[in-house]
Amino acid sequence: MSRRLDILSRHHDRLIEIMVTARSQITDSVKDADLDALRHLRREMVEALAAYQRFVHEEIYEPAQQGVGSEEACRDARALKIDCIQLQRDYDDFCLRWARRHVLENWPEYRLSANVMMKHVKDHIAQVCERRKGWNGQAA
Repeated sequence: MSRRLDILSRHHDRLIEIMVTARSQITDSVKDADLDALRHLRREMVEALAAYQRFVHEEIYEPAQQGVGSEEACRDARALKIDCIQLQRDYDDFCLRWARRHVLENWPEYRLSANVMMKHVKDHIAQVCERRKGWNGQAA
């Protein structure tokens, strides 16, 4: 179990790393922003969220469904899988919204939207970390 929890933490760390780098590009003024870097970071986030969701499904959800762990672990695994799917959908919606709108002309709104999305990802990670406190041994 500890191996899976270590890998789960690595996925969270990767998501945070991408957001920290993106935050440095979400400047007060669009003229100081590197829009190409932001485009690249959005692609990295899409890939990182997909890898995270795949890991949760294969290494946490599936074992729980196969009877590994307690009933509580099964509920947590199901909730985590649902949360991961929703997080990825929310991020996809964010990307689609800004693929259709001109970031340069809407920079203040983009900044706010990006910051809200990053908070959403951080809140997800915090909720998983809180839920993890109850996991022990084979419980997750």
